[in-house]
Amino acid sequence: MSDLIRLNPTRWPYSLQQLREDEPTRSFSSNPSAAELAHYGCYRVVSQAPPQHDPATHKAVIAQPVEDSGQWLQQWELVELTPAEAETHYRATHPPQWIEFWAVLPAEVDALLTAARNASPRLELGLGVGLGKAADGDNRVFLNTWQNAKALGLVPAELVQGIQALAIQYDLPADFVGGL
Repeated sequence: MSDLIRLNPTRWPYSLQQLREDEPTRSFSSNPSAAELAHYGCYRVVSQAPPQHDPATHKAVIAQPVEDSGQWLQQWELVELTPAEAETHYRATHPPQWIEFWAVLPAEVDALLTAARNASPRLELGLGVGLGKAADGDNRVFLNTWQNAKALGLVPAELVQGIQALAIQYDLPADFVGGL
């Protein structure tokens, strides 16, 4: 059964089950008529489609119904997304492009990997394997190894800035970009 509204005091959303609980001495059919519901101050709420809106900036939230020509009509309110909701929407519609990111990494990354191999084969392995794991959603290995490479002076600041710009361009996660 569709949502009901109960007046005096106004309760919405309201259901037939709630009416039965509020009126335990009464018996109601499984689909009471509008007249029977009105006897108890209850009215069916006619569903309305949400208004058109940009889901990247707003969401439609159900609002209190209004009476119009003897019918109670469902209402909607457009609410601006919070920054977290906007980010969630963006992430859902713009998945990370790890393969494209990897394909455009600058030649300086090859020099970094060579320097990492010379400093420690584990460092080179951690960068390569870690980037693959980051693409699968776990960037801990890569970022830890990256920070080690930075501490050893193997990663120039210009390279960090360039890779951060590429990571943003290819919609990589914010925690990955921030960890660079």
